This record gives sequence, C-alpha cells and structure tokens, in this order.
Amino acid sequence: MQEFTDNSGKVWTLTMNVRAMKRVKARVGFIPGQPGTPDIDLCILVDTLYAVCVEDPSTMTQDQFDDRIDGVLGNAIEVLENEISDFSQRQGLMGTTTEQPQTSGN
Repeated sequence: MQEFTDNSGKVWTLTMNVRAMKRVKARVGFIPGQPGTPDIDLCILVDTLYAVCVEDPSTMTQDQFDDRIDGVLGNAIEVLENEISDFSQRQGLMGTTTEQPQTSGN
C-alpha cells in the first residue's frame, strides 16, 4: 500500500487489488501499466487515481477528487505507479507480454 496527502491534508492510501483494477478498467477501458495498453495521458492517470482511491463514487465526485489532488498530482501519480508495479509483482504479472515468442526458422 502506498500513500499520498491531498491539498486539504487528507492521507489517501492506495490499495491495488482485483476490485480496484476492475474499477479502473470500467472507468478508463483498460488497466494502465499492463502490457499492450495504449499510451496514457494525464487525464487517464487522474481517472485511474479516482477509481483506485474512491471505492464508492457517492461519497466523492470526480470533480471533488480532482480539486483535492490539484497541486499534489506529481506525487499522487508516482504513488499510483508504484502501487501498480507492486500489485503486478504480487500477482506474478511482471514480464508478461501479449506477444508470441519469436522462433528460429530451423
């Protein structure tokens, strides 16, 4: 679990697990950091952070969340990337690829 503090002083603990990954995929259409995913931009990373941090969207809207991470986004994204990497290692997903191995012509 990784943590960052928003601009109001709230400490957010990111816990990447299967439920969080499913929320991310439902929100952005794919799981950032996995092999074969498209290039991601800042907006996708913010949406990913929201999906990981806010389990119940009725408790905080995307706009409210965006306002709270404004000014600490660099740190929040670094924490997110570390948590995705840690999750992938825990699940044995590091080094997986969607490409087929090359074979020699022998």
